[in-house]
Amino acid sequence: MTQITLYTEKSDAILYWTGRFGWLTIPMLAELVYTYHSQKDALTRRTLNRLLAEKLVTLSPLNHIRLVTLTPKGIRRVAEQFNVNVYPDRKRFGNPIHRAVENWRLIDAITEGFEVYTEHEIYTRSAPVHIFAEKMPDGAIDLGNQHLVWLEAENAYKSREERQRIVSFCQKHLNSEDPTPIAPNTYLARVELVSTNNAAIKMLIEDILVWHKAKHMGKKQLSLINFSIMEINKQLRRPNLSKNFNLWDDWIVPRLV
Repeated sequence: MTQITLYTEKSDAILYWTGRFGWLTIPMLAELVYTYHSQKDALTRRTLNRLLAEKLVTLSPLNHIRLVTLTPKGIRRVAEQFNVNVYPDRKRFGNPIHRAVENWRLIDAITEGFEVYTEHEIYTRSAPVHIFAEKMPDGAIDLGNQHLVWLEAENAYKSREERQRIVSFCQKHLNSEDPTPIAPNTYLARVELVSTNNAAIKMLIEDILVWHKAKHMGKKQLSLINFSIMEINKQLRRPNLSKNFNLWDDWIVPRLV
């Protein structure tokens, strides 16, 4: 592979992923584009400098962090080359930590070989699912056969009422034997709650267990709920600590022994 071919391939990947996510940090792009390279951040910056010179991307400052976004020229390139329509996102940067924790979880899924739907795609109606039961997922992982994992970000303490809405959603719509349709030809396989801290997760688990003890939720439903803890810092760097666990298999069963 020649240097020009390699540059074109990596440049295209940066444009493609930036279009799909809406915005990404340099470390996020490095993980997506130069996944296994020891100098991934430096190589990403070098490729970005060329894209900046071509006016295909721009660096938007946010709280001393530089977020990579597409320029109008970059949006046209992505639409023409990849048939990916990049629609305006009124949320834009929104809550950057909330978006970042979802971005990192989806990036992990991508590197594991899964197709995903980003918060940006869902919000701009570029994904199979948008709003279901008055809720919008913060991201989704495609398990194949039209079955999705619904991602819900919990990066801060939520009121009891908001937590109850999440628990109620799981209770009403998680069904391993007859998966709930959440969009045309799209079914709910699991719910994964992603958080930046243990405390928010523990409060949700406590609420779910109250429903379980009252026999409102059974083992099969609890086994379809996963949790991910990703400690995102204010620089939106890759989590120092990242762990995933299943509510039934990894949390409840060990405590029954």
